[in-house]
Amino acid sequence: MRRRREILAISQNPYIMVDYLGANGTQYIQTDYTPVENDEIDVKFYFDDNRTEALYSAGNGSYQSVAIISNGTLYVRNFSTNAANMGQIAKDAWRLLRIYYTGACILYSESGSILAQANTQYQGALDGDNVELRLFKRANNNQPFHGRISEFTITNNGATKLHLIPCVRKSDSKPGMYDTVSKTFYTNAGTGEFIVPA
Repeated sequence: MRRRREILAISQNPYIMVDYLGANGTQYIQTDYTPVENDEIDVKFYFDDNRTEALYSAGNGSYQSVAIISNGTLYVRNFSTNAANMGQIAKDAWRLLRIYYTGACILYSESGSILAQANTQYQGALDGDNVELRLFKRANNNQPFHGRISEFTITNNGATKLHLIPCVRKSDSKPGMYDTVSKTFYTNAGTGEFIVPA
């Protein structure tokens, strides 16, 4: 319901919503948002390659917020120094990763069934460089993602802080992520261009 209302608002803007943004290892989104304690993350994604790659990332010091897929195994760090191992996940299928403020990490199938659960407790605020959230690449500029993201949301105590929806700008057909909270359109900060459905 919330997304439907936000899509209606987007239709008044110079953007066309698409089902996903796809990356082949050279593209990424750099936001202005720095994750903080009690943030909860929802990301719907699809990965298509068995290598080490970052779905999203913030911070590159001791305490990071990051989801990494390494040879098909999903690891999550939530403001912590150690990673929660969520086990092997199938490629070429849509998944929803939900990170709760308690540190609980749950991976859902597209139909909504729980595929994996793990826990990574908050230990401290993000540190190091690049504490602003990045999608499709790690904050240290390594481990680019090969796959798709169809939606990314951060809430904190019930308030939506960031809600990224894949869109194409009508004026120049430029793909990117539109944040319905700040009304900001984020385009590729890397090279090449994002892949969008025909």
